Amino acid sequence: SLLTPDEATRIGALPSMCPNCASDYSQRRYRKSPIRGFRTGFSKVSQLLTKELFYQLPASEKRKLVVFSDSREDAASISNGIQRSHYDDLVREAMYDELVLLALGKPALLADLREHGRPVSEYAVRYTRNFPGAAEELSAAIRNASRPLPPGLAPEDLQLLEERKQKSEHLLSLVQREGESRLVPIRLLTEDINNQPGEALLIRRLKNLGVNPAGEEVLYQEFWFDGRWNHWTELFDFDSENIWRNDLSPQAIERRENTVRLKVNAEVAEVLFSRLYFGFEASGLGFPSIDLRENIAADLAGACGLPVENLIEIANGCLRILGGKFRYLQNNPNFRPPVPWIDWNTANRFLREYISKCASRMDISEALLRQSLWNALCIHGGHPDLIIQPRRLLVRVALPQDPVWTCASCRSIHLHFAGGICTRCGFSLNQPPDNVCAEIHNRHYYARESVEKRLPVRLHCEELTAQTDDQLERQRHFRGIVMNLEAGDQERRYYKAVDEIDVLSVTTTMEVGVDIGSLRAVILANMPPMRFNYQQRAGRAGRRNQAFSVVLTLCRGRSHDDFYFKFPERITGDTPPVPFLSMEQPEIVARLAAKESLRLAFKSAGVTYWNGPIPPDSHGEFGTIQAWLETPAIRQQVQSWLTLPGNVQNIVNALVLHDEVDRTELATYLSRELVNEIDRCSRDLELSGDGIGERLAEGGVLPMFGMPSRVRILYHGVSSGRNREFKTIDRDLDLAVTEFAPGSQRTKDKRIYTSIGFTPALRIRAGRMETLDDAPVPGIRWMVRCTDCHFTATSDNEPSDSFCPQCMADESRGFKKFRYGVPAAFRTSLERGIDAKEDIDFATSGSASAAETGAAEFTEVAGTNCSMFFSSSGRVYRINDNQAQYFSGCTGEATPRNHPHWRLQNQWIDTRYQNNPEGVQFNPLGPQVTIALSSPKTTDLILIRPVSLIRGITLDPLRSRGAIRGALYSAAFILRAVASDELDIDHDEYDIADIRQAGLTSGEKTGEIVISDRLPNGAGFSRWLSENIARLLVEITTARPNTDTFIGALISDDHQNCDSSCYDCIKKYKNMTYHGLLDWRLGLAVLRALQTNQYQCGLDNSFLYPELRGWLERARVLRDNFCQTFGCRPITYGPLYSLEIGDLTVLVVHPLWDTQRPAGLLAEARAHIPAERQIKYLDTFNLARRMSWSYQSLAN
Repeated sequence: SLLTPDEATRIGALPSMCPNCASDYSQRRYRKSPIRGFRTGFSKVSQLLTKELFYQLPASEKRKLVVFSDSREDAASISNGIQRSHYDDLVREAMYDELVLLALGKPALLADLREHGRPVSEYAVRYTRNFPGAAEELSAAIRNASRPLPPGLAPEDLQLLEERKQKSEHLLSLVQREGESRLVPIRLLTEDINNQPGEALLIRRLKNLGVNPAGEEVLYQEFWFDGRWNHWTELFDFDSENIWRNDLSPQAIERRENTVRLKVNAEVAEVLFSRLYFGFEASGLGFPSIDLRENIAADLAGACGLPVENLIEIANGCLRILGGKFRYLQNNPNFRPPVPWIDWNTANRFLREYISKCASRMDISEALLRQSLWNALCIHGGHPDLIIQPRRLLVRVALPQDPVWTCASCRSIHLHFAGGICTRCGFSLNQPPDNVCAEIHNRHYYARESVEKRLPVRLHCEELTAQTDDQLERQRHFRGIVMNLEAGDQERRYYKAVDEIDVLSVTTTMEVGVDIGSLRAVILANMPPMRFNYQQRAGRAGRRNQAFSVVLTLCRGRSHDDFYFKFPERITGDTPPVPFLSMEQPEIVARLAAKESLRLAFKSAGVTYWNGPIPPDSHGEFGTIQAWLETPAIRQQVQSWLTLPGNVQNIVNALVLHDEVDRTELATYLSRELVNEIDRCSRDLELSGDGIGERLAEGGVLPMFGMPSRVRILYHGVSSGRNREFKTIDRDLDLAVTEFAPGSQRTKDKRIYTSIGFTPALRIRAGRMETLDDAPVPGIRWMVRCTDCHFTATSDNEPSDSFCPQCMADESRGFKKFRYGVPAAFRTSLERGIDAKEDIDFATSGSASAAETGAAEFTEVAGTNCSMFFSSSGRVYRINDNQAQYFSGCTGEATPRNHPHWRLQNQWIDTRYQNNPEGVQFNPLGPQVTIALSSPKTTDLILIRPVSLIRGITLDPLRSRGAIRGALYSAAFILRAVASDELDIDHDEYDIADIRQAGLTSGEKTGEIVISDRLPNGAGFSRWLSENIARLLVEITTARPNTDTFIGALISDDHQNCDSSCYDCIKKYKNMTYHGLLDWRLGLAVLRALQTNQYQCGLDNSFLYPELRGWLERARVLRDNFCQTFGCRPITYGPLYSLEIGDLTVLVVHPLWDTQRPAGLLAEARAHIPAERQIKYLDTFNLARRMSWSYQSLAN
């Protein structure tokens, strides 16, 4: 290798330097290469649709919108994306609106005053409104210029009148020339002298809309001055017509001038010099122009032998090239300042070539043209070293009939001749012009919305989800109720113009039960999971006697959204799921009985809510783990109450209503074993929580009642104000081990927070931060796991295994042994967060499911070909091993870099974030440890595998390049659906915990399906499945086509058109991850193989089973498509369709056929192939899904 391992890790696969403009992307936080997919981002699409729908709402009312999505991260990203994208649009629209008014308003006012004596036209009226003294000034000038000088005046009086007349004539002439040139100084948009109307027009416009003129980046939301962080609103005067507050300190003024104003200048330059579609000139709106005095321009033009207008055009072309190469100060930490070009030799080659081509086209000296342009741009134009200074620019505003030159090569739009050379590709421009601006406006979205004079509106968008810190305040602001509390009770002063919310980005929690006021429209940012979700969300609009309502659904690039986009009637008219209530599962009754028994027992022991942990235990008032372990008297009193005759029996009699639950067995469990269960859960380090109730719920002793006791917190900051507290985001443990893992990033309130490690629970008491425990990752254990066959085992000590005991894989094939732990909580650097850019790829790490069953003793299921193992204490893990890189760090003392007094003990900090700018100051106090993250749960578990298979058939998931794994998953989802329908429960009550390789007694490898209860500790559903699997397999394999049952509809004639899977069979919203693998025919074939060991899956030339019907024809069609695509020769050997590539013969086979032990049709086809030809196989599963990959696989 040419690279060292360190270089290979550090150097990206894509170049970091742009080959066109030499921009260096290597120091950026995101998008470290200029090479990327060119597409419209989801945030931009959301913003455009939101804005257009917002404009359709009646302007006479308070326009409000709600945007629904299905995850808190999506809601946060959409909120950020809409507001950030809309700011860019708002700057462009407001800027054009002000420029047009400045260019055309005063000349229009002059024309109206001369003809009508008052402002009549739209521009004249608006100009008079914005510049109150303009009409009086021009009227006086008209009178003075037209008034004849009276005879007989003294010379000194006559001189005064002549001067007044000349001054008025000059003013009128100047206004007329401004109207003809339509050149407007950019500084009028951003600069002010006296804080008066008519100054800093763009800044004033944005401020009056309640929008931060400096933009939406985190860097510009708060500014440090006067010894503290101040919100941007502290710079502006929202109580008068002034822009800025008059009482700003010198530090605040410095921030205003050197941060806010510079940023607005950069935004103006960004609008002017955006490339391709988004450019100001490409939109036909106008173009930036050099600011030269007439006499200087004439001298420079004469020096190089050009007419003045030609020199100005070429100089403007240079400006466009410089702007396209970002040669202006952007006030953005992601962009380095442009390098000074001290002469033409150091300038960009394309710019030099452009000038050379212009000189050739104009037939003048290149050297003289260079000298004149250098003087025009750098000396007199105010752009030293060829770095654009936006305040020294003019903008020429375009009118609909202005000419347009279109480059015949690259189709770039030019609103001036530019010396006859395209400023993008260097191709010659043709004379005369080939178009007018009106045509550009008609087909350009941004141009059309600007020239149509639609008033710019703001879109203040915020998220409202379970992770929002103050949900009630956000609801008030959405409803227009903006109020300020006493000083110290809120972080800053609120202003209605700024803080009223226009658009709320919400999740499913806002579907019902939250009053967000009257709405005319809602947006669904993705297709909802099910019909009732769509109904709930759509129902939030159109209430309170409204005449109409609008629901806009944005379908994303996912299989779920794609299906309902094709069949919208399904999401609006499907049958809703039937609610279910399980009353007959022994486990559920036992947990409910335990809850009531312990409530009364602990009450008798004198334990009440004030003896519980902080925050309170949502699962019961049973005190703390520490008190249970350290106070024997509590244990004795609880035990005494439970064993007292009649106490638990009364509870059992009240709860047990059916014969499915043994009353005597339940009473014995409560009186004799319940206390031991408390002891077990109290000492189990994998269970979290300080309260006994939470430990027992996670340990399967008490019901969960839907309470999120497995939630983990990400601490990401500290609130300001009088009552400080930690800011947090929470997730269920299954999600937290992925979404909160060190290095992962979460979005909240338009900021990104990066997880850097783990922590015990934190709190602030008496102004001091403290940890509530000393173990950020309690109970670290060892795990061995084979990523090949999915064998999993755990232990307290390091295992000695070097090979997988199941498939004998070594480390090179995926056998791993590692430490794993369950973090108590997660943390960031506790700093202020970084910018949440739109449509970035967030850093995160994946996780995988694993099931541990110990020494599983399988029993053959009578009347079937399957063997089964059931455990009521199976362990299911979600494992995040950071793509086998794991997480390395240690425990110590951590201090945020900007808050040295926030010192926390017992913090586990990832090595990547120790003592560096993105992390914390860290003092390690423990050894370096490398671990994976785990979310374990104990629950009911069932393992299903075949007893034997007929020769020629294989169910080994490591074979057939994913096809058999897909078949096993499909079989699991079919079995889940049938069992759920019979139990009348939601399909998601079952989890497909794993698909893994197993060994048969014959030594043959096969597949094993692992199904568990979704809820920790189980609800008895997997137990029911284990007791009824024989009957279910018979029902599945002997079903008749009909529409009354799931399996009957699956094999019906109407469903034969489903080529793999659909929402009528085994595709569901929540199994979207597996959609690419699912195939109902393969799943049914696996279940039939579990029913009988005589199943030949078509090898006997019988394709009558529903899952095989039409397979030969599908194989032919796939073969023919493959041959047509890659130029192969179709051929038939025996009964099977084949193809030939050179000396290679490829047989098209069924995914479940064993190509290593061919039998039946496959053996017959092989016998027909000449011995000298090489034989390979392609299965119909991969041919249908990834044809190019299948072609490439033939070379392996």
